Amino acid sequence: AAPDSFQEYIQNIPRITRYWLLSVLLLTALTVTKALDPYRLVFDHKKILFELQVWRLVTPFCYMGGLGLPLLMNLFFLLRYGSEYEKNPFVATRGAFVGGTVDFAFALLVCGGLLLALAYA
Repeated sequence: AAPDSFQEYIQNIPRITRYWLLSVLLLTALTVTKALDPYRLVFDHKKILFELQVWRLVTPFCYMGGLGLPLLMNLFFLLRYGSEYEKNPFVATRGAFVGGTVDFAFALLVCGGLLLALAYA
């Protein structure tokens, strides 16, 4: 059944996808209104290690640039494929069901960690 209201639609988005989507929208709004400098979101290993700016580990994956078509496309793909991966577990070998929120969170952590490690190795 289709959701009756916008609030119900938002609540039907799986948890991790919803929080990721809202963080992208929040960071975009803050940078577009000049309330936040985008350079404070960049991954900088020296600032993480020596100034303990640990948010820089996450924000490169949540900031997708300013307003425009690329942002809309990224949001569409995040909403469409992120929520599908998180909602619909796939069948693994021997008939075991694998997937869901925990699997999605683990995949994001592993892939994000590998991307950061490869970028600054």
